[in-house]
Amino acid sequence: MAGWSRRRLITHGSGLLGALSLPRRLRASPLEDGGLKVIFVMNHGGWDPTRVFAPAFDNRAVATEEDATLVEAGSLQHVSHADRPSVDAFFADHAHRSVILNGILVPSVAHPDCTRLIMTGSTSSSGAGWPAIMGSAASDRYRLPHVVVSGPGYTGDVGGAVIRVGSSGQLEGLVRGDLIDQSDLPVALPSLSAEAAMDAALAERLAALSASDAHGLGVRAEQAERALDQAGALKELKGEIEWRSSEAIEEQLELAVAALSTGATRCVMVSSELNAWDTHLDNDDRQSALFEELFGNLQGLMDKLAATAGTSEATLMDETLVVVLSEMGRTPAHNSSGGKDHWPYSSALLCGPRLAGGQVFGGFSDLFYGTRLDLETGLEDPDGVDLDCSQFGATVLRLAGVDDIEDWTADSTGLSAAIAD
Repeated sequence: MAGWSRRRLITHGSGLLGALSLPRRLRASPLEDGGLKVIFVMNHGGWDPTRVFAPAFDNRAVATEEDATLVEAGSLQHVSHADRPSVDAFFADHAHRSVILNGILVPSVAHPDCTRLIMTGSTSSSGAGWPAIMGSAASDRYRLPHVVVSGPGYTGDVGGAVIRVGSSGQLEGLVRGDLIDQSDLPVALPSLSAEAAMDAALAERLAALSASDAHGLGVRAEQAERALDQAGALKELKGEIEWRSSEAIEEQLELAVAALSTGATRCVMVSSELNAWDTHLDNDDRQSALFEELFGNLQGLMDKLAATAGTSEATLMDETLVVVLSEMGRTPAHNSSGGKDHWPYSSALLCGPRLAGGQVFGGFSDLFYGTRLDLETGLEDPDGVDLDCSQFGATVLRLAGVDDIEDWTADSTGLSAAIAD
Protein backbone atom coordinates (compact mmCIF):
# COMPACT_ATOMS: atom_id res chain seq x y z
CA MET A 1 0.00 0.00 0.00
CA ALA A 2 1.23 3.43 -0.85
CA GLY A 3 2.26 5.62 2.06
CA TRP A 4 0.20 8.60 3.20
CA SER A 5 2.13 11.44 1.64
CA ARG A 6 1.84 15.08 2.65
CA ARG A 7 0.35 15.75 -0.79
CA ARG A 8 -2.42 13.19 -0.25
CA LEU A 9 -3.11 14.40 3.28
CA ILE A 10 -3.51 17.95 2.03
CA THR A 11 -5.70 16.77 -0.85
CA HIS A 12 -8.03 14.72 1.34
CA GLY A 13 -8.10 17.33 4.08
CA SER A 14 -8.35 20.40 1.88
CA GLY A 15 -12.03 20.88 2.61
CA LEU A 16 -11.24 21.26 6.27
CA LEU A 17 -8.93 24.22 5.85
CA GLY A 18 -11.79 26.53 5.03
CA ALA A 19 -14.48 24.75 7.03
CA LEU A 20 -13.88 26.68 10.20
CA SER A 21 -14.19 30.08 8.54
CA LEU A 22 -17.44 29.21 6.73
CA PRO A 23 -20.94 28.66 8.16
CA ARG A 24 -21.28 25.18 9.65
CA ARG A 25 -22.90 22.80 7.21
CA LEU A 26 -23.41 19.16 8.12
CA ARG A 27 -25.12 17.94 5.00
CA ALA A 28 -22.75 16.69 2.32
CA SER A 29 -23.40 17.54 -1.30
CA PRO A 30 -23.95 14.61 -3.69
CA LEU A 31 -20.73 12.84 -4.51
CA GLU A 32 -19.56 13.76 -7.97
CA ASP A 33 -17.95 10.32 -8.33
CA GLY A 34 -21.25 8.53 -7.72
CA GLY A 35 -19.89 6.93 -4.58
CA LEU A 36 -22.27 5.49 -2.02
CA LYS A 37 -22.70 5.67 1.69
CA VAL A 38 -21.88 2.29 3.26
CA ILE A 39 -22.91 0.25 6.30
CA PHE A 40 -20.67 -2.70 7.15
CA VAL A 41 -22.27 -5.48 9.21
CA MET A 42 -19.56 -7.76 10.62
CA ASN A 43 -20.61 -11.17 11.95
CA HIS A 44 -17.77 -12.27 14.21
CA GLY A 45 -16.75 -15.88 14.55
CA GLY A 46 -17.18 -17.37 11.09
CA TRP A 47 -20.55 -18.17 9.56
CA ASP A 48 -21.60 -21.26 7.62
CA PRO A 49 -22.27 -20.17 3.99
CA THR A 50 -24.20 -23.40 3.27
CA ARG A 51 -27.01 -22.23 5.54
CA VAL A 52 -27.98 -19.29 3.30
CA PHE A 53 -25.57 -18.26 0.56
CA ALA A 54 -24.12 -21.46 -0.94
CA PRO A 55 -26.51 -24.32 -1.74
CA ALA A 56 -24.49 -27.55 -1.63
CA PHE A 57 -27.17 -30.23 -1.61
CA ASP A 58 -25.42 -32.31 -4.30
CA ASN A 59 -22.00 -32.17 -2.64
CA ARG A 60 -21.37 -35.26 -0.53
CA ALA A 61 -18.46 -33.54 1.22
CA VAL A 62 -20.82 -30.93 2.72
CA ALA A 63 -23.06 -31.57 5.72
CA THR A 64 -26.32 -29.86 4.83
CA GLU A 65 -29.75 -29.84 6.47
CA GLU A 66 -32.13 -32.52 5.25
CA ASP A 67 -35.16 -30.22 5.42
CA ALA A 68 -33.52 -27.24 3.70
CA THR A 69 -34.56 -26.31 0.16
CA LEU A 70 -33.34 -24.18 -2.72
CA VAL A 71 -35.18 -20.95 -3.51
CA GLU A 72 -34.63 -18.77 -6.56
CA ALA A 73 -35.43 -15.08 -6.58
CA GLY A 74 -34.69 -14.13 -10.17
CA SER A 75 -31.17 -15.38 -10.84
CA LEU A 76 -30.25 -15.28 -7.17
CA GLN A 77 -30.38 -18.61 -5.35
CA HIS A 78 -30.35 -19.08 -1.60
CA VAL A 79 -30.94 -21.81 0.96
CA SER A 80 -34.37 -21.76 2.57
CA HIS A 81 -35.43 -23.37 5.87
CA ALA A 82 -38.61 -23.25 7.93
CA ASP A 83 -36.62 -21.99 10.91
CA ARG A 84 -35.30 -19.02 8.91
CA PRO A 85 -38.33 -17.23 7.44
CA SER A 86 -36.58 -13.86 7.65
CA VAL A 87 -34.05 -15.03 5.06
CA ASP A 88 -36.81 -15.77 2.56
CA ALA A 89 -38.57 -12.50 3.36
CA PHE A 90 -35.41 -10.45 2.85
CA PHE A 91 -34.59 -11.94 -0.54
CA ALA A 92 -38.22 -11.75 -1.66
CA ASP A 93 -38.04 -7.99 -1.14
CA HIS A 94 -34.41 -7.22 -1.94
CA ALA A 95 -32.95 -9.89 -4.25
CA HIS A 96 -33.09 -7.47 -7.16
CA ARG A 97 -30.70 -5.11 -5.36
CA SER A 98 -28.51 -7.85 -3.84
CA VAL A 99 -25.38 -9.72 -4.87
CA ILE A 100 -23.95 -12.80 -3.17
CA LEU A 101 -20.21 -13.38 -3.37
CA ASN A 102 -19.24 -17.01 -2.71
CA GLY A 103 -15.85 -18.65 -2.23
CA ILE A 104 -13.98 -15.61 -0.89
CA LEU A 105 -10.46 -16.75 0.01
CA VAL A 106 -9.37 -15.70 3.50
CA PRO A 107 -5.95 -17.39 3.86
CA SER A 108 -5.96 -18.03 7.61
CA VAL A 109 -8.04 -19.79 10.24
CA ALA A 110 -7.21 -17.47 13.16
CA HIS A 111 -9.93 -14.97 14.07
CA PRO A 112 -7.70 -11.86 14.41
CA ASP A 113 -5.82 -12.52 11.17
CA CYS A 114 -8.97 -13.38 9.23
CA THR A 115 -10.76 -10.25 10.46
CA ARG A 116 -7.85 -8.06 9.44
CA LEU A 117 -7.57 -9.84 6.08
CA ILE A 118 -11.22 -9.51 5.11
CA MET A 119 -11.26 -5.85 6.17
CA THR A 120 -7.87 -4.71 4.80
CA GLY A 121 -6.62 -7.39 2.38
CA SER A 122 -3.48 -7.89 4.48
CA THR A 123 -2.29 -9.07 7.89
CA SER A 124 -0.08 -5.99 8.22
CA SER A 125 -0.78 -4.04 11.38
CA SER A 126 -0.39 -0.78 9.42
CA GLY A 127 -3.08 -1.47 6.84
CA ALA A 128 -6.18 0.73 6.68
CA GLY A 129 -9.61 -0.89 6.52
CA TRP A 130 -11.99 -0.49 3.59
CA PRO A 131 -14.38 1.78 5.57
CA ALA A 132 -11.55 4.01 6.75
CA ILE A 133 -10.33 4.34 3.16
CA MET A 134 -13.85 5.22 1.99
CA GLY A 135 -14.18 7.82 4.68
CA SER A 136 -10.78 9.32 4.01
CA ALA A 137 -11.47 9.54 0.28
CA ALA A 138 -14.44 11.81 1.02
CA SER A 139 -13.20 13.62 4.11
CA ASP A 140 -13.64 16.95 2.32
CA ARG A 141 -17.37 16.22 2.05
CA TYR A 142 -18.09 14.48 5.35
CA ARG A 143 -17.06 15.92 8.70
CA LEU A 144 -17.37 12.53 10.48
CA PRO A 145 -16.33 10.30 7.56
CA HIS A 146 -16.28 6.87 9.23
CA VAL A 147 -18.02 5.98 12.48
CA VAL A 148 -17.25 2.67 14.23
CA VAL A 149 -20.20 1.75 16.41
CA SER A 150 -18.75 -1.68 17.16
CA GLY A 151 -16.26 -4.05 15.56
CA PRO A 152 -12.96 -3.67 13.73
CA GLY A 153 -11.70 -0.19 13.02
CA TYR A 154 -8.38 -0.50 11.21
CA THR A 155 -7.24 3.06 10.67
CA GLY A 156 -3.77 2.64 9.19
CA ASP A 157 -2.48 6.10 8.37
CA VAL A 158 -5.93 7.63 7.81
CA GLY A 159 -7.00 7.63 11.44
CA GLY A 160 -8.19 11.21 11.21
CA ALA A 161 -11.19 10.00 9.23
CA VAL A 162 -12.34 7.50 11.88
CA ILE A 163 -14.39 8.02 15.05
CA ARG A 164 -15.20 5.19 17.49
CA VAL A 165 -18.36 5.42 19.59
CA GLY A 166 -16.92 3.37 22.46
CA SER A 167 -18.35 0.27 24.11
CA SER A 168 -19.40 2.17 27.25
CA GLY A 169 -20.72 5.36 25.67
CA GLN A 170 -17.40 7.20 25.90
CA LEU A 171 -18.12 9.31 22.83
CA GLU A 172 -21.53 10.35 24.15
CA GLY A 173 -19.89 11.28 27.44
CA LEU A 174 -17.34 13.44 25.67
CA VAL A 175 -19.96 15.17 23.53
CA ARG A 176 -22.25 16.00 26.44
CA GLY A 177 -19.48 16.64 28.95
CA ASP A 178 -20.63 13.86 31.30
CA LEU A 179 -17.30 12.06 31.01
CA ILE A 180 -15.64 14.77 33.06
CA ASP A 181 -17.69 13.63 36.06
CA GLN A 182 -15.52 10.51 36.18
CA SER A 183 -12.45 12.58 37.00
CA ASP A 184 -10.83 12.08 40.42
CA LEU A 185 -10.61 15.85 40.76
CA PRO A 186 -13.59 18.18 40.38
CA VAL A 187 -13.40 20.08 37.10
CA ALA A 188 -15.72 22.85 35.95
CA LEU A 189 -16.61 23.08 32.25
CA PRO A 190 -16.09 26.45 30.53
CA SER A 191 -19.08 28.50 29.52
CA LEU A 192 -20.35 28.22 25.94
CA SER A 193 -18.94 31.65 25.08
CA ALA A 194 -15.54 30.76 26.56
CA GLU A 195 -15.54 27.45 24.72
CA ALA A 196 -16.34 29.19 21.43
CA ALA A 197 -13.53 31.69 21.99
CA MET A 198 -11.04 28.90 22.72
CA ASP A 199 -12.13 26.99 19.60
CA ALA A 200 -11.74 30.11 17.45
CA ALA A 201 -8.29 30.87 18.85
CA LEU A 202 -7.15 27.29 18.34
CA ALA A 203 -8.50 27.22 14.78
CA GLU A 204 -6.67 30.45 13.94
CA ARG A 205 -3.41 29.12 15.35
CA LEU A 206 -3.73 25.79 13.54
CA ALA A 207 -4.51 27.49 10.23
CA ALA A 208 -1.41 29.67 10.62
CA LEU A 209 0.80 26.66 11.39
CA SER A 210 -0.64 24.70 8.48
CA ALA A 211 -0.12 27.57 6.02
CA SER A 212 3.45 28.32 7.03
CA ASP A 213 4.52 24.78 7.95
CA ALA A 214 6.40 26.39 10.83
CA HIS A 215 8.96 24.05 12.36
CA GLY A 216 7.70 21.22 10.13
CA LEU A 217 4.38 21.05 12.01
CA GLY A 218 2.12 21.64 9.01
CA VAL A 219 0.88 18.05 8.66
CA ARG A 220 0.23 17.73 12.39
CA ALA A 221 -1.58 21.04 12.38
CA GLU A 222 -3.84 19.84 9.59
CA GLN A 223 -4.59 16.65 11.53
CA ALA A 224 -5.39 18.70 14.62
CA GLU A 225 -7.62 21.00 12.58
CA ARG A 226 -9.52 17.99 11.28
CA ALA A 227 -10.02 16.75 14.84
CA LEU A 228 -11.27 20.19 15.91
CA ASP A 229 -13.74 20.28 13.04
CA GLN A 230 -14.98 16.79 13.96
CA ALA A 231 -15.44 17.90 17.55
CA GLY A 232 -17.54 20.81 16.33
CA ALA A 233 -19.69 18.50 14.21
CA LEU A 234 -20.23 16.17 17.16
CA LYS A 235 -21.30 19.04 19.38
CA GLU A 236 -23.75 20.29 16.77
CA LEU A 237 -25.32 16.84 16.52
CA LYS A 238 -25.68 16.17 20.23
CA GLY A 239 -29.32 17.19 20.15
CA GLU A 240 -30.03 14.84 17.21
CA ILE A 241 -28.06 11.69 18.00
CA GLU A 242 -27.22 9.81 21.15
CA TRP A 243 -23.75 8.42 20.41
CA ARG A 244 -24.12 5.17 22.31
CA SER A 245 -25.40 1.69 21.56
CA SER A 246 -25.61 -1.78 23.08
CA GLU A 247 -24.20 -5.00 21.63
CA ALA A 248 -27.58 -5.66 19.99
CA ILE A 249 -27.25 -5.34 16.20
CA GLU A 250 -30.70 -3.78 15.96
CA GLU A 251 -29.69 -0.83 18.17
CA GLN A 252 -26.36 -0.47 16.38
CA LEU A 253 -28.14 -0.29 13.02
CA GLU A 254 -30.49 2.39 14.34
CA LEU A 255 -27.48 4.50 15.27
CA ALA A 256 -25.92 3.80 11.86
CA VAL A 257 -29.01 5.10 10.04
CA ALA A 258 -29.16 8.15 12.30
CA ALA A 259 -25.50 8.95 11.62
CA LEU A 260 -25.89 8.62 7.84
CA SER A 261 -29.08 10.70 7.86
CA THR A 262 -27.25 13.77 9.16
CA GLY A 263 -25.07 13.98 6.05
CA ALA A 264 -22.01 14.20 8.30
CA THR A 265 -21.08 10.50 7.99
CA ARG A 266 -20.32 8.39 4.96
CA CYS A 267 -19.54 4.96 6.39
CA VAL A 268 -20.53 3.06 9.56
CA MET A 269 -19.30 -0.23 11.02
CA VAL A 270 -21.50 -2.39 13.27
CA SER A 271 -20.83 -5.92 14.48
CA SER A 272 -22.14 -8.89 16.38
CA GLU A 273 -20.75 -9.86 19.74
CA LEU A 274 -17.16 -11.08 19.42
CA ASN A 275 -17.05 -14.68 18.10
CA ALA A 276 -20.81 -15.12 18.46
CA TRP A 277 -20.80 -17.18 15.24
CA ASP A 278 -17.95 -19.50 16.29
CA THR A 279 -20.01 -22.71 16.29
CA HIS A 280 -17.57 -25.51 17.13
CA LEU A 281 -20.53 -27.09 18.95
CA ASP A 282 -24.09 -27.59 17.66
CA ASN A 283 -23.44 -25.77 14.39
CA ASP A 284 -26.80 -26.35 12.71
CA ASP A 285 -29.20 -25.02 15.34
CA ARG A 286 -26.96 -22.15 16.42
CA GLN A 287 -26.17 -20.94 12.90
CA SER A 288 -29.82 -21.21 11.93
CA ALA A 289 -30.88 -19.02 14.86
CA LEU A 290 -28.11 -16.50 14.15
CA PHE A 291 -29.05 -16.18 10.49
CA GLU A 292 -32.72 -15.76 11.38
CA GLU A 293 -31.86 -12.93 13.78
CA LEU A 294 -29.44 -11.33 11.32
CA PHE A 295 -31.85 -11.27 8.38
CA GLY A 296 -34.67 -10.01 10.57
CA ASN A 297 -32.42 -7.09 11.48
CA LEU A 298 -31.37 -6.59 7.85
CA GLN A 299 -35.01 -6.40 6.81
CA GLY A 300 -35.56 -3.81 9.53
CA LEU A 301 -32.50 -1.90 8.33
CA MET A 302 -33.75 -1.73 4.76
CA ASP A 303 -37.15 -0.52 6.00
CA LYS A 304 -35.44 2.25 8.00
CA LEU A 305 -33.25 3.26 5.05
CA ALA A 306 -36.32 3.41 2.79
CA ALA A 307 -38.19 5.56 5.32
CA THR A 308 -35.33 8.03 5.91
CA ALA A 309 -34.66 11.00 3.64
CA GLY A 310 -31.35 10.84 1.84
CA THR A 311 -28.82 13.63 1.58
CA SER A 312 -28.37 13.39 -2.19
CA GLU A 313 -31.17 11.01 -3.23
CA ALA A 314 -34.80 10.63 -2.19
CA THR A 315 -34.08 8.09 0.56
CA LEU A 316 -31.05 6.61 2.26
CA MET A 317 -31.85 3.28 0.60
CA ASP A 318 -31.20 4.98 -2.76
CA GLU A 319 -27.67 6.00 -1.72
CA THR A 320 -26.49 3.35 0.76
CA LEU A 321 -24.66 0.08 0.19
CA VAL A 322 -25.00 -2.56 2.93
CA VAL A 323 -22.04 -4.96 3.18
CA VAL A 324 -22.74 -8.08 5.28
CA LEU A 325 -19.77 -10.34 5.98
CA SER A 326 -17.96 -12.67 8.34
CA GLU A 327 -14.23 -13.11 8.71
CA MET A 328 -14.21 -16.80 7.72
CA GLY A 329 -16.40 -19.74 6.81
CA ARG A 330 -16.88 -23.14 8.42
CA THR A 331 -15.69 -26.59 7.43
CA PRO A 332 -17.93 -28.52 5.05
CA ALA A 333 -18.28 -31.47 7.44
CA HIS A 334 -19.29 -31.66 11.09
CA ASN A 335 -16.77 -32.40 13.80
CA SER A 336 -17.37 -34.99 16.55
CA SER A 337 -19.41 -32.44 18.58
CA GLY A 338 -21.87 -31.61 15.84
CA GLY A 339 -20.09 -28.35 15.21
CA LYS A 340 -18.06 -27.06 12.31
CA ASP A 341 -14.55 -25.69 12.60
CA HIS A 342 -12.73 -22.78 10.93
CA TRP A 343 -12.49 -22.71 7.13
CA PRO A 344 -10.54 -20.25 4.93
CA TYR A 345 -13.35 -19.67 2.40
CA SER A 346 -16.37 -17.50 3.10
CA SER A 347 -19.22 -15.58 1.50
CA ALA A 348 -20.52 -12.02 1.63
CA LEU A 349 -23.77 -10.25 0.83
CA LEU A 350 -23.95 -6.83 -0.82
CA CYS A 351 -27.24 -4.95 -1.03
CA GLY A 352 -27.81 -1.52 -2.49
CA PRO A 353 -27.59 0.73 -5.57
CA ARG A 354 -25.04 0.36 -8.39
CA LEU A 355 -25.01 -3.43 -8.07
CA ALA A 356 -25.74 -5.88 -10.89
CA GLY A 357 -28.37 -7.23 -8.53
CA GLY A 358 -30.14 -10.56 -8.40
CA GLN A 359 -26.98 -12.56 -9.01
CA VAL A 360 -24.54 -14.92 -7.29
CA PHE A 361 -20.86 -14.67 -8.21
CA GLY A 362 -18.28 -17.28 -7.28
CA GLY A 363 -18.78 -20.74 -5.93
CA PHE A 364 -17.29 -23.74 -4.18
CA SER A 365 -15.59 -26.82 -5.61
CA ASP A 366 -16.32 -30.44 -4.67
CA LEU A 367 -13.80 -30.04 -1.85
CA PHE A 368 -15.49 -26.78 -0.82
CA TYR A 369 -12.63 -24.59 -1.95
CA GLY A 370 -13.48 -21.31 -3.66
CA THR A 371 -13.54 -21.43 -7.45
CA ARG A 372 -11.62 -19.02 -9.67
CA LEU A 373 -13.39 -16.30 -11.64
CA ASP A 374 -13.11 -14.06 -14.63
CA LEU A 375 -13.56 -10.71 -12.89
CA GLU A 376 -15.04 -9.01 -15.96
CA THR A 377 -17.72 -11.62 -16.71
CA GLY A 378 -18.16 -13.04 -13.21
CA LEU A 379 -18.08 -16.57 -14.64
CA GLU A 380 -16.07 -19.41 -13.16
CA ASP A 381 -12.77 -19.75 -15.00
CA PRO A 382 -9.94 -22.13 -14.00
CA ASP A 383 -7.52 -19.66 -15.60
CA GLY A 384 -9.07 -16.75 -13.73
CA VAL A 385 -8.21 -15.37 -10.30
CA ASP A 386 -9.21 -16.13 -6.74
CA LEU A 387 -11.93 -13.96 -5.28
CA ASP A 388 -9.68 -13.09 -2.36
CA CYS A 389 -9.90 -10.43 0.32
CA SER A 390 -8.18 -7.80 -1.82
CA GLN A 391 -10.54 -8.35 -4.76
CA PHE A 392 -13.47 -8.19 -2.35
CA GLY A 393 -12.12 -4.93 -0.93
CA ALA A 394 -11.49 -3.46 -4.36
CA THR A 395 -15.09 -4.23 -5.31
CA VAL A 396 -16.61 -2.36 -2.37
CA LEU A 397 -14.13 0.51 -2.78
CA ARG A 398 -15.21 0.91 -6.40
CA LEU A 399 -18.86 0.92 -5.35
CA ALA A 400 -18.00 3.65 -2.86
CA GLY A 401 -16.42 5.73 -5.60
CA VAL A 402 -12.80 5.52 -4.39
CA ASP A 403 -10.71 6.36 -7.44
CA ASP A 404 -7.20 5.52 -6.23
CA ILE A 405 -7.77 1.84 -5.47
CA GLU A 406 -4.31 0.90 -6.69
CA ASP A 407 -2.87 2.79 -3.72
CA TRP A 408 -4.64 0.41 -1.35
CA THR A 409 -4.99 -2.95 -3.11
CA ALA A 410 -2.08 -3.62 -5.43
CA ASP A 411 -2.97 -5.79 -8.45
CA SER A 412 -6.63 -5.91 -7.41
CA THR A 413 -9.31 -4.44 -9.65
CA GLY A 414 -12.41 -5.85 -8.01
CA LEU A 415 -15.27 -7.90 -9.46
CA SER A 416 -16.40 -5.69 -12.34
CA ALA A 417 -19.29 -8.04 -13.15
CA ALA A 418 -20.96 -7.21 -9.83
CA ILE A 419 -21.08 -3.47 -10.56
CA ALA A 420 -23.91 -2.18 -12.75
CA ASP A 421 -22.31 1.09 -13.88
